Amino acid sequence: ITEPKHATTKEYVDARIDTETARAQAAEDTLANALQMESDRAKLTEADLANRLTDETVRAQAAEANLANSLQEIIAQQAALISELSARVDALENNVANSNTDLSAYAKTADLASIATSGSYNDLVDRPDFSAWDQDASDDFDGDYVSLANQPSIPTSLAELTNDVGYVTAANLATVATSGSYSDLTNQPEIPEPVQMTDSFGTNFGKLKIGIEAFEGDSGAHKLWIGGENGPVWFFSGDFDNSGAPPSFLLAP
Repeated sequence: ITEPKHATTKEYVDARIDTETARAQAAEDTLANALQMESDRAKLTEADLANRLTDETVRAQAAEANLANSLQEIIAQQAALISELSARVDALENNVANSNTDLSAYAKTADLASIATSGSYNDLVDRPDFSAWDQDASDDFDGDYVSLANQPSIPTSLAELTNDVGYVTAANLATVATSGSYSDLTNQPEIPEPVQMTDSFGTNFGKLKIGIEAFEGDSGAHKLWIGGENGPVWFFSGDFDNSGAPPSFLLAP
């Protein structure tokens, strides 16, 4: 067996021992540090838990105190309510005992039929017997017109109807009945051309216009006026209602 080089020398062995010792020391230091950190964490967690436990204990005690106070208030309120109800019952009993009201017309609960307090149909006596009635809903009328028998024949067009009152159709009407146009009238009356108004000098003032107008400044008198659409206007003198004198003017066709 061949030994490694320097395997038996003291220097080699010492060097290996020193190296391994250093590594062991480093590992021991690392482990010690880790243990210290975990110890610190454990102490910190223990302190936090103690603080939280203290806080929760204080909160629980406060909640318990509040609950106790609330229960005391509820008990006091219930006691007051019971006392008030007891006083009312005593007052009612005294009123009934001292009352001279005749209650003979009123029925006692014990004398009433069961339905008087239950309101149930089943508590009725002498109920009618409906067993012989038709209970087959399959042949009942469903409310649909199509389901009716002997349906009447309803016309679908005017041609199926009888015109027994003599209504006329559009074909029998004159054109003006549907157009409403004056031009569609037959036998139209002859309308003369409008009268033209001229003065004594032959001036044409256009179509003749005539009107009546009330004047506020003349006690509301109505004045008849006459003139052309492009010319002057003449008024009758005086109130038209009292037939004023006409003015001088010429009319030409």
